[in-house]
Amino acid sequence: MCAVNGLRRVAKEVTKKGFRTGANTKFAYFNPASESILSNIQGMRRELADAKKESAEAKKEFEKKFTDMEKTLKTLKFEFELTGL
Repeated sequence: MCAVNGLRRVAKEVTKKGFRTGANTKFAYFNPASESILSNIQGMRRELADAKKESAEAKKEFEKKFTDMEKTLKTLKFEFELTGL
């Protein structure tokens, strides 16, 4: 029974601290590394945009190499047909 009462007391304290009317600006707007949440979000957006750009560039490069390989294979097939191999 003492343990239950102790847990209730702790829960009340946590609730009181968690639902204060005033915001704690130290933790509400800044992370422990002292960077604003907004700058973190903007940084993530930049990283995502960079990743999308790199992905698009890699896709174009892959498609070009694939097209070149297809042309080479068609040329080889044509040459084999001409030589009868």
